[in-house]
Amino acid sequence: MISATAPRRKGEVANVQALRAGAALLVAIGHGAHTGTVPLWFGTFLSWFSYAGVDVFFVISGFIVSQAAARAGDRVDQEGRVKAAFDFAVRRIFRIFPPYWLALAVAIWFGPWLDIAPAGWPQSPPLLPMVTLNTMWITPLPAAWTLAFEVYFYAVLNIVILIAGRRVSVGILIGMILQIALIAAPRSGWLNWEIGSNELVFEFAFGWVVGEMIKRTNGALGWLSSIVAVPFLGTGMWLTAHQGLLTPAPRVMTFGIGSALLLYAVLRLEISGRKAPTWLQRIGDVSYSIYLWHLIVFGAVYAVLSASPSVFMLALAVLIVWGLACHAVIEVPAQELGRIIARLASLRASPAANDEVPPPTTRR
Repeated sequence: MISATAPRRKGEVANVQALRAGAALLVAIGHGAHTGTVPLWFGTFLSWFSYAGVDVFFVISGFIVSQAAARAGDRVDQEGRVKAAFDFAVRRIFRIFPPYWLALAVAIWFGPWLDIAPAGWPQSPPLLPMVTLNTMWITPLPAAWTLAFEVYFYAVLNIVILIAGRRVSVGILIGMILQIALIAAPRSGWLNWEIGSNELVFEFAFGWVVGEMIKRTNGALGWLSSIVAVPFLGTGMWLTAHQGLLTPAPRVMTFGIGSALLLYAVLRLEISGRKAPTWLQRIGDVSYSIYLWHLIVFGAVYAVLSASPSVFMLALAVLIVWGLACHAVIEVPAQELGRIIARLASLRASPAANDEVPPPTTRR
């Protein structure tokens, strides 16, 4: 059983990892199921909801990263706001950027052969926005648009830690209100920001809400949450079938809320002792690499072999193996490097500065 309030280590979020696995495989299969690889009816059905794996990812990220920010806020009394925020930022940077940069380099180099660059891709794109992920649309790796939202969320939480200190939850709530104002403002000038003024950012807030609900509700709501998720997800599928890819607002109100309810349900199942199979958890551990590389892997396999059901299954198997390898060789060392840098910065912190930090107070 996991605690609702204790920091959740990897082994304590088995069902969340399994949900991550499902989201990654859903997006990968949706993109990889070309004509001739799956039955037409299945491909049509898949197109109604496969992209909703991204919404699941956003909600999960909001749940996990907001808890990491809360733990950073709890260290403010001992370390100071700047140090706590720096530690949080370094860990997030080394979590997301090194694997992305490698996949981006491969996409740039082999993009024409793989045929994965989005339509209208500029011949000489600006390098800095592409490398720093401060925009959605100028990367030859189409799936990277979601990472721009991740970076935005990390930046917001960093500001919350700096300003709110231990009161991270209050800071997030205020940030949500300001976000509503930003989205409601007329879209002109600097306010017409493709990320900050996009309703999809609320899906991260949904994840934070799930974390707060887990602390304050009982297990009886778990099954109810899974049942209530069905009409939201079903409505999203119905709208997609009739209108095509949903715009942000209806997407958040259907797939976003449904994903949050689903996350709450699987967390409740884990608290009651029901955990997902280990193999599914393992795929969840490497879901970031699977998501980053799925277009590249499918593109490479289809460039060498003609698309067919067997080749599709082969490409999916190659993707999972490649994801396991990239996680072990790239993700894990990069995260360890981030932890080392954060620890070194802590050792170099000025004792005089630490003396200025108020003594620890009673935890909430």
